[in-house]
Order: sequence, then structure tokens, then C-alpha cells
Amino acid sequence: MTFKEAVEATPDVKTCYQAGLRALGSDSKKIYLQDTSKCEGSVDIDGCTTPVYPQSNRWDYCFSYKGEVFFAEVHT
Repeated sequence: MTFKEAVEATPDVKTCYQAGLRALGSDSKKIYLQDTSKCEGSVDIDGCTTPVYPQSNRWDYCFSYKGEVFFAEVHT
């Protein structure tokens, strides 16, 4: 299963897949990938699930790179 397929199969985030690091918006500048062409996509977990879980703790983002999924918290 690809990262995109996995995201689309997950009800809470199924419509939140973005190509590359696009889901991170301006925070994408804080993630350094050796080869950006190997990024299989990303999800803004916090933005996507806040309406469903407004009081819950959430990861900010996840992205797939070279077949592995990474979860990220971005803080100043």
C-alpha cells in the first residue's frame, strides 16, 4: 500500500493527502530531505482533525520519505 492509499483509507484524514511536503505549508522549510523527489506525500494532521477532536493532542504533520512515515511537531 502506498502512503497516499494509506491516508485515503484512514477515515479521519482521508481527504488530507498532499503531494510532497505541501501539507506542511510554510513549515516545510523546517524539514530537510536529502532528495525531495523521494517524498511520497504529507498530511496536516492537526489542521485536518481539529474539527473532529478539538480538545485532543495531535501530531502536527506526517510525511512519507523513502518508504517510511515520519510524524513531526513544529515549534518555534
